[in-house]
Amino acid sequence: MNQYADTISSLSLLLLNVHRSLLDFQRTVQEELEERQLSALDVLNMAINHPDFEWLRGVSAIIAQMNEAALDKKNPPSEESVKIFARQLREVFIDSSRHINFKNRLKVALARDPTLHQEMAELRRALEKLR
Repeated sequence: MNQYADTISSLSLLLLNVHRSLLDFQRTVQEELEERQLSALDVLNMAINHPDFEWLRGVSAIIAQMNEAALDKKNPPSEESVKIFARQLREVFIDSSRHINFKNRLKVALARDPTLHQEMAELRRALEKLR
């Protein structure tokens, strides 16, 4: 791996932690709505198909793109690749004028999960270093 692949992998890992917490949050919401425990398979199917999980799919797609870029041996990532991913993540998590539905649900998730605050702080610190 080159240094940019390492940077993307590190950023992806931070994002994956946030995504897992958000998925757990949505799972809990769904279990409350359906009044039943969801299996891992239920959650996977809902993450892919259920409209209440739609707000997480953009983050899922970014994680997949980041991992693909970090592992691409034929076209290794460049400094520009890192900047593009950092910009995408700032748009999703920080920029107040974009992804409003996502940010509204993120606020609710943050109110319920103190661990998510820590994970978000780590992600924000990493994004600040990439400015």
